[in-house]
Amino acid sequence: MANAIAREMKAILLLMLITIVFASGEGRAAERQKVPRIGILLPGHAPPLLAAFHRGLKKLGYIEGRNFFVEHPYWNYKETRARLPELAAELVNRKVALIVAHEPAAVVAAMKATKAIPIVTPDAGSDPVGSGFVTSLAYPAGNVTGLYTGSKGLAGKRLELLKEILPSVRRVAFLNPHLQSVDLNDYKHAAEMLDLDLDVVDLQTDGDIAPALAELMATPARLDALVIGHHFLTHRNAIQIGGFLRKNRIPAISSHKRYVRLGGLASYGVNLPANWRRTAVFVDKILKGANPATLPVEPPQLEFVINLRTAEKIGVTIPPEILLEANKIIK
Repeated sequence: MANAIAREMKAILLLMLITIVFASGEGRAAERQKVPRIGILLPGHAPPLLAAFHRGLKKLGYIEGRNFFVEHPYWNYKETRARLPELAAELVNRKVALIVAHEPAAVVAAMKATKAIPIVTPDAGSDPVGSGFVTSLAYPAGNVTGLYTGSKGLAGKRLELLKEILPSVRRVAFLNPHLQSVDLNDYKHAAEMLDLDLDVVDLQTDGDIAPALAELMATPARLDALVIGHHFLTHRNAIQIGGFLRKNRIPAISSHKRYVRLGGLASYGVNLPANWRRTAVFVDKILKGANPATLPVEPPQLEFVINLRTAEKIGVTIPPEILLEANKIIK
């Protein structure tokens, strides 16, 4: 009799324990549903950009796992770009509160996937109005807002800086990824104005880079400098490109400071981590009820970086007035 009562009590306690655990799990699931989920549509693996985004959110009081969750469905660069529409639809199905879409292709995919969920972009390209992302910079009018990364004259400014640093420069090669550089016409126009011979090196795949660089050095005319177009293709091959610059002592200017750290001479362009940090402000406003249609699209933060160590190694003296223009000098 006593054993039967004991067994019955154990069964009741076990049932109570299961009920508590189940209820606790349901509670956590319900709580997770209340915490906003931020979808990331990023064509490629870019930890520094995501880290900058998290720093921006943390500064505003957001801690992942406590008051927001991140939904990032895929990492592989090649497959991610091909699957952007599918991944955007997946984020919509996950019922994210908003989508952070990096690069114009991701913005297009997100816009096709949803007209209701807010889309914030750290990189709307050079012309978000012309691309159809927003009606105007001041009044987007749709579900897309954020920052753009291009402004008229950036390409020309790079060549101007290159000419000021190297007055005798003549033959310049431009690494143009995927035949899609929005700056190509600007580079051609600026080269003509500065009396530079511009070789446009069209790159379609990773395998094009090594042969293209070898061909540049094999031509009889001396290569005076290299201009690096910013794209995931060149970005993920930055170490290879940097090795070429160091080995051949070629001055290079780019749109991204990563190349400067790897052997480039200078960079002038958008500070993408700063854009991602600023994106956190847009996210915060939208999560607090702001309408993306009324949040103006903002211009990028630009930076000019010079590597004096590279200059010394390749025998280039940077004019003092150019150094004064630099936002950052690597010594």
